[in-house]
Amino acid sequence: CWHYKKKSELRRTLVFLGVLCLLPRLGYSDDLHAWDISEGTLSAKKHPNYMLFNAVRFSPFLASLEVLMGAAACRLVMLDKEQDSGKTASPIWPLIGMLSIIGLRAQGIITVNDMLVRTIAFIPLWIVFLMRLHRQSTGPGGAQKMLPKLLCRPTLLFLGGISFPIFIVHGPVGQVFFKKAVAKKLWGGMLAQPRPDGIHWFFGVYWAVVLLMAILLQKCFVESSRVKEASKRLQVAIIGRFVG
Repeated sequence: CWHYKKKSELRRTLVFLGVLCLLPRLGYSDDLHAWDISEGTLSAKKHPNYMLFNAVRFSPFLASLEVLMGAAACRLVMLDKEQDSGKTASPIWPLIGMLSIIGLRAQGIITVNDMLVRTIAFIPLWIVFLMRLHRQSTGPGGAQKMLPKLLCRPTLLFLGGISFPIFIVHGPVGQVFFKKAVAKKLWGGMLAQPRPDGIHWFFGVYWAVVLLMAILLQKCFVESSRVKEASKRLQVAIIGRFVG
């Protein structure tokens, strides 16, 4: 259905999906009076209802809405006309906005809970950033402009190539190191605690392990010819099962 939508309809779709994402998070914040809770630094015992937080934060339905927002944004830039190529505002400003939000929250200046900041500010800024970056990079001389040139550096291209494995492994590795129940069984306790005066040095070890695991997953599984062939066979089998 995206193929037949006009730009104005796609923009309305983005707004509609954003509002749908926001409503349950507003309900969570209002019901628990959790407007200013920083969930990332709060233990489960101190949270007013950790089960509700997890249900909203990790809702497959809300995650699907965010994926659809990305699809709508992709379709918007696909509808750009050739004569409009490169005509866009700078992607620097939404990038500065996102970094500013992170810094202001770290300093305690912005005290709005994680999910509201994500829905109201971070996701819209991220979408605008990516759309502007795409338009700038595909425009005249785009490859030589600051951000496209920076993001095309070999190291960043490599990290982009393993971004999905990083997404897959960062949670389980974090559970092993920092989840109290798991870490206590494995190591006798959590290997690091949040510090009010900065980042604990072990956070660097955590990310080194995440990157190593992501590289192994990419090389041994994602890029494996055996896995690709098995995936094709499974796909054919599933289609044959339901289509006949």
